[in-house]
Amino acid sequence: MDNEFVKGDIVKFIDEANVRPDYLHNVENIYQIVSIEDTAVILSRSFSRDIETDISAITGVVMDGEEDKFIYSDPVIMASIVWPGDPIPVHHKDYTYFLDANVIFPNDKTMRDFVKENGFTYVHELQHFLREQYQTDDLKINI
Repeated sequence: MDNEFVKGDIVKFIDEANVRPDYLHNVENIYQIVSIEDTAVILSRSFSRDIETDISAITGVVMDGEEDKFIYSDPVIMASIVWPGDPIPVHHKDYTYFLDANVIFPNDKTMRDFVKENGFTYVHELQHFLREQYQTDDLKINI
């Protein structure tokens, strides 16, 4: 496993005793890296306070449909041209599991195709690939 974590990577605590419930009493072990400085890492999750920990306390999230079940793809939608008098288009987020989402890349490849072709095991490995190839990964946590 590539443990070279960077800002934006989705990770989890190795020891689940470190997982702190947020104000909604959510106890899922999944976070996004906000910043890394030396060995100090700041983790965040929607609607919860940031958590500071050591980089040795975190590991990658396995793409198995269980550990990563709260991850969805939220691609940037290009702005529409709205003429005077036309209704403003409404966009609703699709919280479908990211490997099942209807996201198509060049050559009609899906996110699942990229995972199979490249042998990715962890979410952050896929994130690094997407950032290198497409300058964004668009993966978010829905908790």
